[in-house]
Formats: sequence, C-alpha cells, structure tokens
Amino acid sequence: DGWLSPRMTHMLLITADIACGTIKECDCGQFTKFQPLPLLDCCWITFFRYIPTEVFRSNPKGLYKSFCDGWAIVWGAIESLLRKRQAPTISQVIKEIHESGADHRKWNHFVEKGGNIQFALDALFDSTRNVLVLGDDDLWEYCEFQDEIEAQPATPFDGAFDVARVKCLGITDDNFPNISRGPYHHNFYDD
Repeated sequence: DGWLSPRMTHMLLITADIACGTIKECDCGQFTKFQPLPLLDCCWITFFRYIPTEVFRSNPKGLYKSFCDGWAIVWGAIESLLRKRQAPTISQVIKEIHESGADHRKWNHFVEKGGNIQFALDALFDSTRNVLVLGDDDLWEYCEFQDEIEAQPATPFDGAFDVARVKCLGITDDNFPNISRGPYHHNFYDD
C-alpha cells in the first residue's frame, strides 16, 4: 500500500522497542509470582493507560504477572514486525505471537483477563504521534533520535497515524463505533 512510510516505521519501532524493554525489564519485575498486584499499583505500568478501565474493573483483586507478561508478548510481537518492516496489523501480530515461541499460557491469561492487541496498537500510534507533533511523550523525545529518523526517506505518509491506525486495527464503517481509543483516565480510588 505504501502507507507505512520508512520514517513512520522507524518512529513506531523506537516506541515499540522502548516500551517492550521497559515492560519486560522494569514493569513485570514489580509483580510477585502467584500474587495479584493491586489495581492502584498497576496504573504506572507502561501504557496501561491504554487498557480500558473495564478490563481492570473485571479483575478487582488486581492483575497477575502473567497479564503483564502477556502485555510484553504483544509489544515484542509488534517490535519484531516493525524490525522486519512489516505493518503490525492485528492478524500479523497474532501470527507473530504464535510463531515466536512466546509462552502461550501467559498469552492466553492476558486475553482471558481482557487484554487485547488493539490496546497496544492504540498506545503505539498515539504515543508516537505525540512524539512527532509535540516533541516527546512519556517514553521518548524526538530530538534523541532526530538524525536517525530524518535519515529515512520522507513521504507524505510520515505523520499519517490515523491511516496506520485504520489499517492496522482493521477499522471499517461497520466496526468503527466499537473500536475504543485511549488513553483512559483510571480512577481506582472510587468504590
């Protein structure tokens, strides 16, 4: 299609690479095996603000490490696809997860507890757009990677994050109303 430009691919890869590393190395390390992490303590996990509040509310005791590991599996698959210069569509991410040798028990736990690839893609496009438009986001700043990004060929699609979102999430006129969009403003202080 040509809609996934080299610059956009590179920026998305930076976001996915940093997110995946942070989730695996920092966030998942905060969990205790076989113990749920209370919801109040889950809010700081990388890009959890893109997971709808309903997912958290359906797990009132908190989330287990397997959920965070499943989140890391999604981000690892997205990163892998972008490294291969492939679009991280939902179907491609699923295929990558199954072919990657990821722990399917953790992946299944993530999905059974309400996790969804869509949430990660939503975070990927929104965060990367913020970096391009505003210069930074919670994860990285454009100026840190400006030379790398601008070494890539420029195209009219470099900032077409809405096009990428529609293509990767498979958004159509029929399913558009059902596709949620973060970030969500979680408030776990209310009963």
